[in-house]
Amino acid sequence: MPLLFKYGEEMDVVFVLGGDGTVHECINGLSPLQKRPLFGVLPGGTCNDFSRTLKSPQNVRQAAEALVNGKVRPIDIGKSNNDYFSNFWGVGLISDASNNIDEQEKSRFGKIGYLLSAVRTIGGSAPFSYKVEYDGNFIEGEAVMILVLNGCFIGTNLCPFP
Repeated sequence: MPLLFKYGEEMDVVFVLGGDGTVHECINGLSPLQKRPLFGVLPGGTCNDFSRTLKSPQNVRQAAEALVNGKVRPIDIGKSNNDYFSNFWGVGLISDASNNIDEQEKSRFGKIGYLLSAVRTIGGSAPFSYKVEYDGNFIEGEAVMILVLNGCFIGTNLCPFP
């Protein structure tokens, strides 16, 4: 059992220092709780897309000062089956590229490591059939990737739509 899930209801606030993967793990530890603590993000990863969406400074010291001096505001958290997400949920090319990341490239080149993984992965991406249900409506078809966005950044790039 993750510590956040085990002790989360006893906490008033949780600050996490990490990137989007660490934020994702913490969100999944806290979201199922009946009494959730306040949650703050200190950017410490490669892209920090969710902290960018929150308009947090990308300097850790400035982000810490903003958290201490800031105001509490609600944020949306998405859910797919039993998994929660803060920035986006995706299947197909986006998840394949993430799974194929070369950690040495990521360490050496930062966010370019994700691009290199996408280039390596795209040739093997075959269309898949999907059927999505939302609010009692259905969409179906074929795709190589599906994204459900809650944030507005992917790979430090601002998405070109609201």
